[in-house]
Amino acid sequence: MDIQRAIRSMPTLILVVRPDADFTIAAASDAYLKATHTDDTIFGRPVFEVFPDNPNDPDATGVQALTDSFRTVIATLQPHTTEPQRYDIRQPGSGHFEERYWTSVNSPVLAADGRLEYIVQTTEPATAKGRRDAVAILESITEGFFTLDRQWRFDYVNSEAHRILGKQPGELSGQVLWQMYPGLEGTDFERHYKLTMHGREKTSFTAFYP
Repeated sequence: MDIQRAIRSMPTLILVVRPDADFTIAAASDAYLKATHTDDTIFGRPVFEVFPDNPNDPDATGVQALTDSFRTVIATLQPHTTEPQRYDIRQPGSGHFEERYWTSVNSPVLAADGRLEYIVQTTEPATAKGRRDAVAILESITEGFFTLDRQWRFDYVNSEAHRILGKQPGELSGQVLWQMYPGLEGTDFERHYKLTMHGREKTSFTAFYP
C-alpha cells in the first residue's frame, strides 16, 4: 500500500509512523506538514528526532505522552485518544519553539496477516476542538449570544440570537453591526458596546430596540 499517496491530499492533519523502536515516520498529509512547519524530508526519520520536547520547557511531557499512546496501540491493537497536550513545535531556521496544544487519535493499521503495519495519528489543535465544544454549548442554551470583532463584524451568532434578531442562521456572519442595525446608533446599545470595545469595561444594561 502506498500510504503516502493515500493520505497526501487529505485536508486533516495525519501522521503515519511504523511500530518500530524509533516510531519511524512513514508518511504525512500536506496539511500536517504545513501545520508543523516541516516537509517530506521528515519521512524515514524517528518521530521524536523530528519532534523533540521543547528543551526550554523543563515540564514538557509531549514525547512521553505520545510514546505511551503509541505503546498502547501496539499492545491493544485498538485506537487510543490522547488528552489535550502541550507539544511545542520547532520553528524552521531559528531553532525556537512555538507553544502549541494538540489532541490526537492514534489508530492501528493491520496487514492482511493481522500484523500491525502502521500507526496512523490524526491530530488537531486543541484550540480548534475547544472552539467546537464551546459552540456546541452556546447552541444549546436558550439565551441569544453573539460576538463581534474589532471592526464590529459579527463573528459568532448562536441560533437563538439569530431568531431574536430576525435573521436566518448564518445570515449575520461577517456583517457589520451598525450596517445591519442602523437604529442602534445614538442609543444605549451603541454607548455600552463602545464602552466595552474601546474601554474594555464590563457593562450591563436594559434597553428597547423596536
